[in-house]
Amino acid sequence: MSQLGQLAEQIRGCTLCRLSKGRTLAVPGEGPENARIMFVGEGPGFHEDQQGRPFVGAAGQFLQQLLASINLTRQDVYITNVVKCRPPNNRDPQPDELSTCRPYLDQQIALIQPQMIVTLGRFSMQLAFTGVSISQVHGIPKKVGDIVYLPIFHPAAALHQVRFKAAIEQDILKIRGFWPSYRVLSQLSHRMTKSAHNSSACSNLGGRVSKGKLRIIPLGGLGEIGRNMMVVEYDDSLIVVDAGLMFPNNDMLGIDIVIPDLTYILQRAERLQAVLITHVMRTM
Repeated sequence: MSQLGQLAEQIRGCTLCRLSKGRTLAVPGEGPENARIMFVGEGPGFHEDQQGRPFVGAAGQFLQQLLASINLTRQDVYITNVVKCRPPNNRDPQPDELSTCRPYLDQQIALIQPQMIVTLGRFSMQLAFTGVSISQVHGIPKKVGDIVYLPIFHPAAALHQVRFKAAIEQDILKIRGFWPSYRVLSQLSHRMTKSAHNSSACSNLGGRVSKGKLRIIPLGGLGEIGRNMMVVEYDDSLIVVDAGLMFPNNDMLGIDIVIPDLTYILQRAERLQAVLITHVMRTM
C-alpha cells in the first residue's frame, strides 16, 4: 500500500476530534496520487458521509460539470476536504476541528505534490489567504512556495444562490491559464494523424500509407506556470497549441516564469503552420 493509501486508512480510523463520534464514514479523499491539481473543499455532507467519498452529492455533480468545462474529469484531479468527517447538520467546522484535521491535509499535499490547489469555499481558502474574504479574492491565483492556489466559491454556493454560479464557472476557466489539458492535446494529435493519413502528407506506396512522425513538445519556461505552451509537430509542419500568456501579479517572481522558451519555434519558423491562442489571462 502506498503512503497515501496508508494515510487514508489512518484517516478512516481517526478519533482525534468530536466529529468522529457522529460520522458514518470518514472521507479521506480520492484521485490520482500524482495529480497536478487538487481540489480542497470544506467537509463531507450527508451523501459523502454515507459513501466515504468526497463530492458525490449535488455539489459534486456541479463540480463534475465544472471539470468538464475545462476538459477534465474526476479521475484527473485529487479531491478532498479540510475536515474529513461530516460536521453535524452540515454546520461550519470549528477552529479546533480544523486544526486537528490540518496535519492530514498537509500530509496529502506533501505526498501528492500538486502544482495547483483549487480551494472551494472560505475555509480551504485559508490555506493561502488570510485577512480577506472570498468575495474579495475569488478567481485570483496566488503562488505560495511551489504551489499555485486558486480560490473559488464552493460549488454548493451556486445551489443555494444562483448569483454565485456565473462567478464559479468563470473562475474555474482560469485553470487553463497555467497549462493545457493533455486530453485536448491527445485528441488533437489523433485528429492530426488521421488527417495526415488521408492527405498528401502521406504517400501511398502500393496501397500502403507511409505515416509521418507525430510529436508533442512542451516548450516550458523557467517555472511551472510557464509550461503552458506546446508544439504539435508532424513531419515538417508545426502547430503551436495552447499559447496562453499570463501577466504576473506582485506575488509572482517576474515575467520570466510565465513566458515559455520560444527557441524551438524561432529555429523552425519557416515550418510553422498555425498558432492556436486559447486564452490570455491577467491577474490583478
